Amino acid sequence: MRTDVRVNHIACQQGEHSHAFSQILFGYRGLVECELGKGGYYLDADHALLVPPDSAHAYLGRDLASQLIVVDIPSPGAMIQACNLDHGVDLNGLLTEKPVYHEIDGFVRGVLDSVQRYQDDWQRCSSLLRNQTALLLITGFLGNELNQLSSSSRRSGSNVINEDRINTWIDQRLDHPPSLEELAGWLNMSVSRATAAFNDQFNVPPKRYIMARRMMWAKVLIQSRGYSLAQVAYELGFSSQSVFTRAFTNHFGHSPGQLRKEADH
Repeated sequence: MRTDVRVNHIACQQGEHSHAFSQILFGYRGLVECELGKGGYYLDADHALLVPPDSAHAYLGRDLASQLIVVDIPSPGAMIQACNLDHGVDLNGLLTEKPVYHEIDGFVRGVLDSVQRYQDDWQRCSSLLRNQTALLLITGFLGNELNQLSSSSRRSGSNVINEDRINTWIDQRLDHPPSLEELAGWLNMSVSRATAAFNDQFNVPPKRYIMARRMMWAKVLIQSRGYSLAQVAYELGFSSQSVFTRAFTNHFGHSPGQLRKEADH
């Protein structure tokens, strides 16, 4: 299941259900009453409600025009993980802990208008477009909560760097390794915050982390026997074989030539 957006015509219907994923219910037209736990919520054109997973909730449309725009949010998902990294917070926790109910702003209203305007063709739109629209609605609705969590994260020095994503990104740039400024920009952090995050989470500064990743691949390429040392240096973005040899020796305590001899025996 992917994060998605759909138009739900409630009219005067009523019902009760729960589901294993989070939802945000945006009031759009008319009035829908929703009961969740001990709380009662009114979903009109100005309000929305986040429903955590496995939370039984009842709904009742008060008139024939009652309409919701619903965002279904499976967790975890690649899009939510990307959002976690971009905002430096645990969005998964925010989406699953408790209901969130408040007014929506003009930006969110504009996105909802676009969804409603093309509702007849909406499900024929690409999944990428629907996912991106869902992300706009999620982050727009939860903007205040995200800002508070991000501020708290910065004060506490906590980090949410996804190791798999950062490794994949570095691996895609082995022949032109990112600078500290590029890395910080990709993480949506300042240089100082990115440096602190790597020190806290990986016990090394970013440059050493990137170098360690390059050295890991150096060993793989050397031991594969298909690459000369000059080719390895080129593939890993070093200006010359001698520069690569010095970096390798400093990192491992022995030369790449020694590793090549061991691999050949």
